[in-house]
Amino acid sequence: VLSREEMIAIKVSFDKREPVANGNCYNYYTDFEEIAPKYRQAIHNCDNSWYGSQTAAHIWGSIKTFRPKQAVTRAEAALCVERIKADSGYQMVGAK
Repeated sequence: VLSREEMIAIKVSFDKREPVANGNCYNYYTDFEEIAPKYRQAIHNCDNSWYGSQTAAHIWGSIKTFRPKQAVTRAEAALCVERIKADSGYQMVGAK
């Protein structure tokens, strides 16, 4: 079973082409303390509009509770893979 926090960490590692280092990240989600410390920076990066990814918003919409330990569905994993492909220059499904 793949959790939300694990999936986002994998996706952000693809974005950066290197492991995600832990650094400063903001307490955006109401369940921030439930996110494993090793995944916090990746989740911060995926939601940071300056960083450009906004993967969580693409997959789950505008959320205030991340639910980091929740298992991802196949549809959520597919959307995440779509974002990886789009960031690598492939056209996203439904894009014109």
